[in-house]
Amino acid sequence: MDARLTASPLMQSPEDAILSLPKTEGLQFLKATILPWRGMTVYQLSAWLPGLGEVDLLDPPHLDQASGALPRSPSAAGGLLVPFANRLRGTALDGGAAIEAEILGRRVRLPTNWGNPETERLAIHGFLLDAPFDAVAVENRDGEASVSASRNAGDFGGRWISRTQVSVRTALRPRTFALTVTAANEGDEPLPIGIGWHPNFRYPSGEREQVILSIPAEKRALVNSYQDCFPTGELVPVKGTVYDFSRPSGAPLGSLFLDDCFTALRRDGRGQCVCALSDPAAHFQLSVRAISPEISAIQAYAPNDRAFVAIEPQFNFADPFSPLWGEQNTGMVVLAPGQSVNYQVELELNELP
Repeated sequence: MDARLTASPLMQSPEDAILSLPKTEGLQFLKATILPWRGMTVYQLSAWLPGLGEVDLLDPPHLDQASGALPRSPSAAGGLLVPFANRLRGTALDGGAAIEAEILGRRVRLPTNWGNPETERLAIHGFLLDAPFDAVAVENRDGEASVSASRNAGDFGGRWISRTQVSVRTALRPRTFALTVTAANEGDEPLPIGIGWHPNFRYPSGEREQVILSIPAEKRALVNSYQDCFPTGELVPVKGTVYDFSRPSGAPLGSLFLDDCFTALRRDGRGQCVCALSDPAAHFQLSVRAISPEISAIQAYAPNDRAFVAIEPQFNFADPFSPLWGEQNTGMVVLAPGQSVNYQVELELNELP
């Protein structure tokens, strides 16, 4: 096992956390690259796949071609989404540069980072995507390499209610990769918190038509269009539709475009919602285990022009404070002062015959 900090090739001074394992026989994880200087982004995971060799499993954020650096943008590939996942809408301010949204009965001002400037701009994916973490510590144990770090996020620069302390730990083992995010309310007011993760998983064969997706969910949130993906407040059954990936064996992705929020999640005997991306042509399967009971939604994003599928376990639905949801519980956790909540997700490698 090898867990270390090394000078980042993406920036002049920050350090990347590199977790690596010695190669043994058969299918296994080999390396994880974590960026503490950019919100503890999980930048890359590599694995040894029999017949294919060493393969990168994530489609990472694109570099700025001019500077070689990661952009300050809503691109969330591999990023942690805190204190809310997905979209958050509000009343436009300053020509769309900001919005005002009502959260727990209070009006908050949020900068916008996504949308059409001629129609509607909004806030997306929280405030940690390019935030540096402190107290970075790497550790080597029997069969595991890990990195942990924390950030005193406060009120996220005046953008949120109460004060938040965020701690993150990632651990690499031969067949699993574990991610834990802990959010604690260190303020004097109730803290609304939503947590998500946005990994873009490559299918190693590159053959989209035969990829099989499994999402054990009974419902899907309708949106106004795939251009905006604004929820209408309606949840509809997936059974009997092209969006039904709920069978244990999953269903072929085919040519279907996805940018959908799946809800009414089914859990196994351990209380976990287990999604899977299978690539029979590569004899490869990646399971995504949503462990935390607070995870109430799986956002799936599968563009037709890129060879990846994002499987994003999230606490909350898109635009969780919208009145369109009515009395529906949209997954935001409200922490009293002194309380904390854990977000836990684990990836597992499996070999297909």
